[in-house]
Amino acid sequence: MNKKIIFLIIALTVTFSNKGLSFERGVCAHFDSYSEDPVVYLKALKQIGASSIRVDYQWNKIERTKGKYVVSRPLEKTDAAINQSSLYGLNNLLILDYGNSLYDNGGYPTTRDGINAFANYTKWVVKKNKGKIKYYEVWNEWKNGTGMPPAMKNTGTAKGYFEIVKRVSRIIKENDPNAIILAGSFNPLTDSDNAWFYELLELGILDYIDGISIHPYSYKNENIQLRTAAANLNAIDQFYDKLTNIANRKTAIYITEIGIPNYDGIGGVNEIESSIFRKNYIKLASERSYIKGVWWYDLKDDGTNKSFNEHNFGIFKANMTLKKNTDENLSLKN
Repeated sequence: MNKKIIFLIIALTVTFSNKGLSFERGVCAHFDSYSEDPVVYLKALKQIGASSIRVDYQWNKIERTKGKYVVSRPLEKTDAAINQSSLYGLNNLLILDYGNSLYDNGGYPTTRDGINAFANYTKWVVKKNKGKIKYYEVWNEWKNGTGMPPAMKNTGTAKGYFEIVKRVSRIIKENDPNAIILAGSFNPLTDSDNAWFYELLELGILDYIDGISIHPYSYKNENIQLRTAAANLNAIDQFYDKLTNIANRKTAIYITEIGIPNYDGIGGVNEIESSIFRKNYIKLASERSYIKGVWWYDLKDDGTNKSFNEHNFGIFKANMTLKKNTDENLSLKN
């Protein structure tokens, strides 16, 4: 074989390998609640150095009539962002999540019909988006009941979650073998979340996923030290060491949510302080080979109430003005 051709093959292989192993600097986004065209926010993501976006693709916004699947109006902007993200150098992380009022009273899919229906929704989503989605995250914060009706918030079991992950992971691999499957979305800094995940380990969840997703929020932690980037990640190191010993294998960790709000309540900080935390956190996380990415929560403030934490997690303000940073317009770069 010609030496030039051999060299080209090696170069392309190295390039592809490096791309696959690159550390993701991601952001969580909720395009359907934003007023502007998705392109406005995709450009903003590129501006701040993001490499990935994490979005919900809710079941109840896809299957509104039993057995019929369509991108409904409430999901159109998210769908448009997924389709255009590659133009801005962004990888997609799509969350398959939340209940559907057509099954199990809108709660966790735990009956045979509910699980089958969630699996069918997954198959439709994966086939529709084949090649566009780099990561699939199975559900979001199952243990906490995020997105669930209030009466069902604490009814999700580890066994129920395992059955969902086991079922849909096979579907994802059959229909898009290159997709990376993530599961967990729990906080490894809390004992109850860890106990829940160790139960999943015993059930064999690692046989069905490519990485563990975690949400190590610590801004309200009673241990003040854990509110720092360094101590937070040191605690994750300890979790990872214990996980590796229990599982007797190494597993990739993806921090699919972490953030700190600029609000007036417990653990709230000013814009410069959150920028410093973000910069330090991403730098320290990227230095750990087992952590494959961080997705900051989130792109923009959800509102303007300074007393409400959920309104104040954004890198941008609600009007899309970039908050104060330690580095001008380089919020995710090191």
